[in-house]
Amino acid sequence: MSKKILIVLLAVVAAFGAQAQDKVITIHSVNLTAGVYSPKMDYFNDVYLPNAEATDDFGSSMVFGGNVTFNVLEDFRARVGISAWSNDVSRTASIGLQKVDVSFTRFSLGGFYAPEALSFGDGFQAYAGLEFFYYDINTDIDMMMDNNNATTAELSGNDVAIAPVIGLDKVFGDNILVGAEFALPIGKYEQEDGAAKYDNKITGPQFTISVGYKF
Repeated sequence: MSKKILIVLLAVVAAFGAQAQDKVITIHSVNLTAGVYSPKMDYFNDVYLPNAEATDDFGSSMVFGGNVTFNVLEDFRARVGISAWSNDVSRTASIGLQKVDVSFTRFSLGGFYAPEALSFGDGFQAYAGLEFFYYDINTDIDMMMDNNNATTAELSGNDVAIAPVIGLDKVFGDNILVGAEFALPIGKYEQEDGAAKYDNKITGPQFTISVGYKF
């Protein structure tokens, strides 16, 4: 199912590009983003790490990305993007768990409502909408065995999430676009632990700022 969703996202991006050439859809802006994302990571934080006697857990970490935003009709925007998040937890012990490293690469497609009625002040534009994320997930678990042999379990998978989004941006000069945005990705994925599988929630708040070029 996740692969089918990724194919759909790529098809939509191709459609945007084709229609943009015909001026049906125009490019609004190209942006770089940075911020903080705090996924719940409840399986690791509530089960795996406590069982391994780790004193730390997964919390907030930086998320970086980029996107292309399109004008669609008069008051709507569409956006395609990519972003990356990673975090790790280490345990200081001679035997057993040493480190868990989790990284997300996310491909996104969003739709937003940005009418003139939500503009105010000196060129500020508010907007709201929904964004869909395809997560490519990689997990490395480092262990030290009692015979002093180090092992690393490399796990990978993918899943999807949906996020309500609110944001605010402003153009400075002719073309410099600066914005701030809050999103709440909602989703989970299956984390393997031996022969068992557990749900690990990736739901959590995300706050980003962006700088881009407005066409």
